[in-house]
Amino acid sequence: MRALITVAAAAFLSGCSFLMPWNQDLTVNAKPDDAQIFVNGQAEGKGKITSSVPRNEPSEILVTHPDYAHTNRRVGTTLSATGTADLVGGYILLLPAIGLLSPGAWDLDQETMTIVLEE
Repeated sequence: MRALITVAAAAFLSGCSFLMPWNQDLTVNAKPDDAQIFVNGQAEGKGKITSSVPRNEPSEILVTHPDYAHTNRRVGTTLSATGTADLVGGYILLLPAIGLLSPGAWDLDQETMTIVLEE
């Protein structure tokens, strides 16, 4: 009976990362306040922006201003808590490991950053 409950629970909870949002908010604060912010090549705004980016891909940030040196930053990804649960469940029962194929299995390394341009 216990084995049946375990198998049923594994099937029900398999791939929990598929239930997570596939995008994550990334907030960038730029100084000076009128600096232009680009995320993954797209102009997002000036000063402070929040952009929804894929959880499973690194994001490239570029901050520009005509009177300052341009600055680039890269935000990587790491396995999320839900992805870790899928990994552990996959080790035990294999089926939950399919959740690792989902963007929801990942988190951005950093959700908020401040970039101060230098003259």
